[in-house]
Amino acid sequence: MNDNEVTAVGQRTLLLSCEEIVDRLRRGKRLPDHVFDRFLSKEARSASTRFWTPLHVAARVGAWVRELGMDRLVDVGAGTGKFCVIVSLVTDCQVVGVEQRPHLVREARKLAQAFGVEQRIEFVCGALGLRGQWPRADAYYFYNPFGENVVGTASQLDQTVELNPRRFQRDVEMTERFLQDAPLDTVVIDYNGFGGTMPASYEVICENRAAPFLLRAWKKRPDDASATDNSDRVVSQHPLRDCRMGVGDRGKSRDTGRTPDRGR
Repeated sequence: MNDNEVTAVGQRTLLLSCEEIVDRLRRGKRLPDHVFDRFLSKEARSASTRFWTPLHVAARVGAWVRELGMDRLVDVGAGTGKFCVIVSLVTDCQVVGVEQRPHLVREARKLAQAFGVEQRIEFVCGALGLRGQWPRADAYYFYNPFGENVVGTASQLDQTVELNPRRFQRDVEMTERFLQDAPLDTVVIDYNGFGGTMPASYEVICENRAAPFLLRAWKKRPDDASATDNSDRVVSQHPLRDCRMGVGDRGKSRDTGRTPDRGR
């Protein structure tokens, strides 16, 4: 065992500094989540597999952001800031993380400082407001941010914010309206959806099926330039698993397949 490894619960856990993590990510090396998650609080680490975007998924999104030339990205439901920090580490993009729990916003800001990207990330505390109050950006990222509203308290992160089916319906419908009214060329990246229907004016421009959930990037086109077949907007239902649940994704109907673990 070398100096960068320790034995934890019968397993070898790789210990890397922030600088070593940054170097490996920028060289396209895949790292296990625990390497990054050790910079989170104990409570946040215990919730990582159910609530935070996996490291390799965030790195893949970062690659898409570079390829698409995005300058500003909003993470809807930023949690501890894990996704925002990773994207900032592998791109030159400005990132805005919207998070409704103040204690998670504080942790996210500390995480950004630890990795030296606090100047390129803005964490906004609060729930999404009415249409037109969303932060402006080239791209928006959703990891099923509203699903926590439709599960029992045992599956929720905590009960410090409003969580109920009415809010789920309200937030999903607000998101659908926002995306419908967004400017042409707006990019939406979703991992396990957002719980509603992607407007017909969006078409898939990137897709990755290697992760536990479907990862897609959509771009808004003029209505007459978008595909009229909605069949690829429907994501099949999945069994329950210990990961962010899949309440709906895209398509003519909303599905309630997996347990919607994180909801913002």
